[in-house]
Amino acid sequence: MKGVFFAEGLELDKAKQYGIEKKVISQIKYLRKIGNLSVLSINPERSLLDDILFICPLIKSRREIERYKLLDYIDSNTDYIYIRRPTLTNAFYQLLSKIKKEYKDIVIILEIPTYPFHKEYQGLSKILIVKSIICEKKMNRVIDKIMTYSNDKQIWGIDCINASNCVEYDMIESRSLSYQVIPNYIRLTFVANLMYWHGVDRIVKGILNYHGDYVVVLNVVGAGQELKNLKILADNDRRIIFHGPKSGDELTKIFNETDIAVDALGRHRSGILYNSSLKSKEYVARGIPVVSAVKTELDSLTDFPYYLKLPADDSDIEIDAIIKFYEKIYLNKNAQMITLNIRNYTKKLFDYEFGFERPVKKYLNKKRCVK
Repeated sequence: MKGVFFAEGLELDKAKQYGIEKKVISQIKYLRKIGNLSVLSINPERSLLDDILFICPLIKSRREIERYKLLDYIDSNTDYIYIRRPTLTNAFYQLLSKIKKEYKDIVIILEIPTYPFHKEYQGLSKILIVKSIICEKKMNRVIDKIMTYSNDKQIWGIDCINASNCVEYDMIESRSLSYQVIPNYIRLTFVANLMYWHGVDRIVKGILNYHGDYVVVLNVVGAGQELKNLKILADNDRRIIFHGPKSGDELTKIFNETDIAVDALGRHRSGILYNSSLKSKEYVARGIPVVSAVKTELDSLTDFPYYLKLPADDSDIEIDAIIKFYEKIYLNKNAQMITLNIRNYTKKLFDYEFGFERPVKKYLNKKRCVK
């Protein structure tokens, strides 16, 4: 089977240790297990003028022109194109329409990581929402399937492949088997490029307002737009520790001393009610219990006691609820077995082989049989 992977705005050759590039490199790796795969990742150097031209409805910017390189990667033997969500424009629709007319049997899969996504546009880029909406109404003419990490069965009238945001378990180190709990001491860890919709302020406020028998500490790992606001909110309280961005051994050390990992607490602020969180997969791959305020695949695991759903609103996080969750998991339990149970159970759901490669391969094989 022969395919083309198309993405833009990513620097895949730099092979960053974390971020979207890391995720896309993993996707490419597992699509190559299905068959031959060519990769086109356009990352044109963009000026302010080009960004403005891209927003304009009737002018082809450099970015739009670069997209036409996709035609050079396709021939009559190409079975499918996997497109990692681009900004939708009429020019891009016309490109896909041209491909469909010339190569009628090509299957085009469009990945939409989060849906709905319009509220993620900020500032001047909000103009792109209009361009996107115009395009969305006719994408069912050129897209065969949408790969989504939401639980939507259809988007824009197009049937979905409901996959999970996956991680490579073999590349993620488990929490140390020498890990032990500390009596009356809970260590929480939140890792992200901090944005307002991560909702870290909710748990910071919860800790600041808690004065019970436990010492509850929050490790905040990462930078981002909200870091300054969070530091002001924490006001040098020793229970809130800002580590800055960490990766590799430094990040592993923090996780080895983490009792509970914290996923997004404010996705409702951007209109997201369901999210196949990548961060929660990284947490459970390490064998660490998770708390979250957005619905994920973990909500449907009725026999998985290592996950706590918190309210999806702007209230302060109730630390007593987290303490009760902690006690249910750890008191009079073997810490090493907890780590192993979480990792082994979730691997069969969220490792790339099971949660990404298999559903894509199943769909492509089905389409091939129809031909």
